[in-house]
Amino acid sequence: MIEGHGNDLYRYGDQIKSDFSSNVAARRVPEALLAFLATQLEAIATYPEPDSETLRNALGNRLQVDASQVFVTNGSVEAFYTIAAAFRQSRSLVQVPSFAEYEDACRMHDHTIFYKSNELLREAGNVRPHLVWLGNPNNPDGRLYAAKEIEEQLQQNPDTVFVVDEAYGELCSGFESVVGLVNRFDNLIVVHSMTKQYVLPGLRLGYMVTSRSLATRLRSFSVPWTVNTLAQKVGVHLIGCEDLHFQNKEDILRRSIELQKRFSALPGITVTPSPCNFFLIRTYGLEAAVVKEKLMNDFGLLIRDASNFRGLDNHAVRISVQTEEENEQLFQAISKILESRTKTNH
Repeated sequence: MIEGHGNDLYRYGDQIKSDFSSNVAARRVPEALLAFLATQLEAIATYPEPDSETLRNALGNRLQVDASQVFVTNGSVEAFYTIAAAFRQSRSLVQVPSFAEYEDACRMHDHTIFYKSNELLREAGNVRPHLVWLGNPNNPDGRLYAAKEIEEQLQQNPDTVFVVDEAYGELCSGFESVVGLVNRFDNLIVVHSMTKQYVLPGLRLGYMVTSRSLATRLRSFSVPWTVNTLAQKVGVHLIGCEDLHFQNKEDILRRSIELQKRFSALPGITVTPSPCNFFLIRTYGLEAAVVKEKLMNDFGLLIRDASNFRGLDNHAVRISVQTEEENEQLFQAISKILESRTKTNH
């Protein structure tokens, strides 16, 4: 999906004052990290390591796995397409709604795709998928799976590979990573982002971790030099700098819960409860596209029209919390839009 993602800020220039469309952390890039980047700019004069060996080793040490089980990627999206290529023409089960790139990667590589909105494989039927694609926490609704639940599925379905996308784990309360299971199960691939919590999505940096057997299969589909030199250096730096680790998670999640409660009290709005920094609302009586347009034109605020997520309708909106002041502006703006709509209908 080249178009249709959130954070289409580039389309609107100076029109937007606050961006609620991208579910990265609600803060600026840490000053210390910007300062580090400034010292590394001359590194672009050399080729990056073909397979990010230094960063792979650092991640292996951090995650307590062999470096050969780690694949550094140009954002988590590259991981999805690599996995889909390695299992070309397989049967894939995609939970809905979920990140569109799971489906798009599978379609590009001729997978037969099944869609389900129920819990994992409990009602999968007679046709067993080769792969299950799972966001944990899930984008766009923040749905969480307990590590124990995923572990049980790995045990009960040894011939099915579970692709668990943990990109937003650091931005969610109650999240449990399953990276620690890769050495116990040969049917698990964990995908992670290194940019969401540090507000670095433009740098494109992620990784996947898997069992030794699956690592051998995936390695033949790896492409050299996909991760640039600056991204590799930032990744190593982040692993080695405890003071840069995500600091204000509790504050962000508190603001998310508060905003969810306030929207829940508005007539014409329903909220899907989320433990993450982002959540879904449904705007009865107003299509998401109309809400997005009015917020942009009248208030300079950008939200995510979530109607293009499979399984959602044209009233779905995803909101990612920002500062308290910005959240208040969004709440008041949507309240005014709903109030104006009610007056028009009467």
